[in-house]
Amino acid sequence: MQILLKILNEVKGRKALKVDGYSGIRYKFDWNPAHKGYTYMPRNQQETDDLYKTVGRVSSCIFAPILVGESTALPPTPKPAENKNEALREQCFHRGVVLTSEDTNDTALRLIRAYDQGVSDTLQSVPTKKKRPQPDSKEDPS
Repeated sequence: MQILLKILNEVKGRKALKVDGYSGIRYKFDWNPAHKGYTYMPRNQQETDDLYKTVGRVSSCIFAPILVGESTALPPTPKPAENKNEALREQCFHRGVVLTSEDTNDTALRLIRAYDQGVSDTLQSVPTKKKRPQPDSKEDPS
């Protein structure tokens, strides 16, 4: 599998574009009808780095990498385990905590822990306003 660099912000106007790299080397981007844009296949990582260094400095071209070659099919992503464990939902129900249909096991566990810690622990962790110091009323009435 190889990487092909595509210029995103150029429309077709000629067969090829020459882009100056950061090192001063000129790279020829040819029009590729399959990708509908100007593309270049770098020979090594140094050419790719050289072209990406030019973005916003030497040229106004914006590049995007495109993978070409044999396509390796991605393995199918396993379906996540059931997000709604009935035992956790039942524990929440017995505590009086209401869960929605979109709540996951993590949410249920957090709610159970918060309930078990109690409201007093939860309120102590919330920052409160500082009390203003009372001015001393030791003024001399004379």
